[in-house]
Amino acid sequence: MIIKIMKWDIVAYARRHKQPVFPTGVFSRVRGKSKKEERELLFLDYDNVNEEDVRSDIAFLQKMFKLGGCYLFQSSERSYHVICLEKYTYRKIVQLHEYLEAVDSHFKQGPRYNRFGSWVLRLTDKEGLTTESIKYIDYIYSNYGCREKSNAHRLWLNWHYKLDIPKTKEYDNCKQIDITTYITFKKG
Repeated sequence: MIIKIMKWDIVAYARRHKQPVFPTGVFSRVRGKSKKEERELLFLDYDNVNEEDVRSDIAFLQKMFKLGGCYLFQSSERSYHVICLEKYTYRKIVQLHEYLEAVDSHFKQGPRYNRFGSWVLRLTDKEGLTTESIKYIDYIYSNYGCREKSNAHRLWLNWHYKLDIPKTKEYDNCKQIDITTYITFKKG
């Protein structure tokens, strides 16, 4: 029954928005020993903005909420992804998103619409064919950042983007990360 509803939703949505595509993405969720211990990382997705605007948003969060350093990626021309490895509650991530008007509104609402209840950043091009389209740009340094961090996401960034993020005392011992293939739609 659920599958039929999902199929209908996909067909109805696809008729309005052209063809479905299936990129691969990484979840912001950090697994815990129990559901109560699960945390989220701050993932941000910007479309049609200047890099300076993204950096300005990050500087604001760093100053206002004592956010730690962030990793900046370019996903396409004038589109960016940001990953902060510090762990927060789901509620805190929603609060941080509220301060950022330039972040893609569909991305902000993502956990409400995917069955996993977590944010997902795309790792491949929209068709899911190559990982070459997303490029690491810079680490945005912060004077703050004493919260616990996700070791699993650190290991993944080191492997996937060939970074060299050292493990320091702030990192947890988790080594599991969730990656998914999901449906989105290619506009005309």
